[in-house]
Amino acid sequence: MQKKTIILILFIFINSIFMSLEQVTANLNGEKSTFKHIVFVTYDGARKFWVDTLMNNGTLPNLAALRDEGEEITLRITDHTPGTDPGLATIESGYGPDVTGINSNYFGSSIELKRSIPEGLTTTERIKAVYGDSWKTALVMPWTQDFVNVTSTADSTFWNQREETDYWFSSENVTWSQSIQNSSNYALSYGNALLRANSTATKVAEFILDNKDNNFYVRTHFTEPDWAGHPNTETSPQYIQALVECDEALGIIIDAVKDAGIYDDTVILVSTDHGFKGIQHGPPTYPFGISDITETWFISNDQEVTNELGWGLQNDISPTCLGLAGIDSSSFQPLYNVTSMALPLWEANSNNREVTPPSISNVSYSENVYEGEKFTITMNIQDQSGINTAQIRYKYGTIYQTQNLIKEDETSYRGVLDLSTFVEGVEVSWYLRTADDSPSLNTAYYPEDITPLVFTIKAGVTAEVNLPLITDVEYSGEVYAGEVFDVSVKVQDESGISSVEIYYSSDSVWNNKTLIRSSNGIYQGNIGPFNSGTEIKWYLKATDNSANYNVAFHPSDKEPLIIIVKDEAVEGFSAELIAVGGGLAGIIIIVIVYRRRSA
Repeated sequence: MQKKTIILILFIFINSIFMSLEQVTANLNGEKSTFKHIVFVTYDGARKFWVDTLMNNGTLPNLAALRDEGEEITLRITDHTPGTDPGLATIESGYGPDVTGINSNYFGSSIELKRSIPEGLTTTERIKAVYGDSWKTALVMPWTQDFVNVTSTADSTFWNQREETDYWFSSENVTWSQSIQNSSNYALSYGNALLRANSTATKVAEFILDNKDNNFYVRTHFTEPDWAGHPNTETSPQYIQALVECDEALGIIIDAVKDAGIYDDTVILVSTDHGFKGIQHGPPTYPFGISDITETWFISNDQEVTNELGWGLQNDISPTCLGLAGIDSSSFQPLYNVTSMALPLWEANSNNREVTPPSISNVSYSENVYEGEKFTITMNIQDQSGINTAQIRYKYGTIYQTQNLIKEDETSYRGVLDLSTFVEGVEVSWYLRTADDSPSLNTAYYPEDITPLVFTIKAGVTAEVNLPLITDVEYSGEVYAGEVFDVSVKVQDESGISSVEIYYSSDSVWNNKTLIRSSNGIYQGNIGPFNSGTEIKWYLKATDNSANYNVAFHPSDKEPLIIIVKDEAVEGFSAELIAVGGGLAGIIIIVIVYRRRSA
C-alpha cells in the first residue's frame, strides 16, 4: 500500500514538472503558455476609473494583487450597446449582435423572452467540443437561468450551453432552506432572487475544491456595482462599497485556488460587462460614446495577456479564454476574421489592427455668418479602411449637439447648420470628428487638439443680391464610350458658396450631382460613363450662402451644352501609331486624348 502511494505521488510530481516545462518551452518558442484551470469573473457595470483608483489606494487588494502579478489591459466596446445582456453575449462568444442577435437588455416591462447566445458559440461549448469530458465546466450566476420559468425579468443568455455545463448554479437553485448564509434575505431584496457576490463566490470555491484534480473552466458574475450605481450614482459610497464586496468575493475564489494547491496552473481573469457614468450606461459605443462607459478593463494574473497596443476589443475575451486553454479559435465558424475581428489579446498588433487615424484635409467653411443664414463646411476625409462616422459637433449654450456630415463622393463631405433662427451675438462653438471603419475605430479631429472653433452671429444685413461668379470652366472636349465626362469650375461669392452642381440628361430625365471643392474655389466632378452615341445635355448651377441663396448658371442663360459620346478607340491603335510615328506622334496622341476645352 505504501509503495502504491509513493508511485502515485511520484507520477503527480513528474506530471507537474512536464506541465511546467511545456509552458516554459512554449514561451521560449514564442508561443502562448496554457493553463489547466481557468477562472473567469465579471463585475456588472464596474467603471474603470474607480477600479483603477481603488486598486491603487489599497481598497481592492485582491484585484490589485492579480494585476500586479499579471497585467491589466483596456477593452473597447465597439459593436454593441454597452449593457449587461449584449456585453455578456459578446464576452462569452466573441461575436457582436450581428451573430448573437443580442443588442440590448431584455427585461423590464417587455414581455419578450430574453434571448440566448446561439447554440455552439460560447466559450464553454467550444471547450467541450475540443476536450470533451477531460475538461469540467461550471456556470455560477446570480440570476435565474431556468429557461422553462423565464419571465421578462429573468436571464437566459447562457441557456443554450446548459448541456455542456457540468456544474450549473444560479438563483433558481436557492430555496428558503438553502444553507447559504443570508440567501433568503438576498432573495427577498431582489425580485428575481439575486445572489450576492460572496454567496456566488462560495459556490465557485466549492466547485474549485471539488475539481482540483481536473482541468476546468468556471464562469461567474457579480452584480453589486450595477445595482448600486443606478439608484445612487457611481460616485456614491454605495457604489464604492459594492466594488469592495466584489473584491472580497474575489478573495474567496483566490483562496480556494490556493487551498486546492493549483494556483500555479490556474489563470484568473476579471473584467466587466460595461462601464458606468452617473446613474447610467448605454449607447453610443466607442469611440464617441462616454469613455467611462465604452472603455472597460481586463485583469489577469498572467503577464502574457497583453499586447503592444495596450488595448483590445471586448470581443477578444472569448478567443483569449480559449487560447489559454490551448485552443486555436481562428477557424471556428462563423469566422472571427469576417465578423467581429476578435483575436486572443496577445495576438493583436499594428499589423492586424489598423492604428492609423483618418486624414482630414481641405476644410473650408463660412468666414462670416449673419442672421438668417446657414453655416456651411466642406472637407476631404480619407482612410485606408473607409470612414465609419463623420460628424460636426456644435453648441450655442452648454450642451453639444451632433450632426452627421453628408458624404458627396469617395472622400468629400459637407455639413450645413441651419442657424436661421439665431440672432445677433449668439456664439457658436464647433469642431469635426471622424472614425475609420476598421475594428479599431481610429479617430481624427479638426482642429486636431479638439479646441473648438468659434464664430458669432452678426447682425442681419440687406440680403445680398449679387450672383456667384463662375469662371475658369473646363470640361472634357471628347468623351468615348466607357469614359466619364469631367468638369471643373471656379466659383466665388462674398457670402461663400453653398453648393455647385452639374445638371445633366442623357434621356428625358434630368439628374444632378454636386461638384467637390478642392482648393482656391475650384470645384470638380464627373458624370458617366455612357454608351456610344449617347447625347448628353448639361449645365452648371452655383448657389451662394447668402440669405437669398442667389443662383448663377453656366451657360448663364441655362441653355444646356451638348456632347455626343463617341465609339471606343480601336484597341492597340495608339501603340501602333506611336511605334510608327516615333516620339513626336506619341506626344500628338496624348494631346488629342487629354485635350480639354475652356469656355
